[in-house]
Amino acid sequence: MRLLLRVMSVALTSTVVTTTVATAVAAVPDPAEPTERAWYWEWSDGSRDRERSLAEARYTRWSDLPGLRVASDPPAVGRTVLLQVMRDGRWLTEDSARTAADGRALLSLNPYCEDGAWCTGLDAYRLVAGDATARLAVRFTPTAGSA
Repeated sequence: MRLLLRVMSVALTSTVVTTTVATAVAAVPDPAEPTERAWYWEWSDGSRDRERSLAEARYTRWSDLPGLRVASDPPAVGRTVLLQVMRDGRWLTEDSARTAADGRALLSLNPYCEDGAWCTGLDAYRLVAGDATARLAVRFTPTAGSA
């Protein structure tokens, strides 16, 4: 299936916040779906940076970390969106969510490694929504002595 890439901008919240991402649209549309669906994302703190540094000193609780808000236009209800992290050359799903009636979902990062300590270093992430993907990079920095 051939994909057509395009860049769009849309408001994701009631306060006008725009984000721009490359959106993949299938060349041969499914008759049950709208002809075009665009997916958008932003961090829950309003940032649209593809590279983030998250320090344990600033985000002392997991729930304090910014999440990733994903939305579609037109709204896609009940669609699964994924947040995946690269580990040992494979994409592993770190979080997944289904889109609500408004076509939006919230995904969470997990800053903890397998040993229970805050991770350290740069991790490659990707968001997957329909045929669209967005690559992200997150640098985790533990508090001195906690890693």
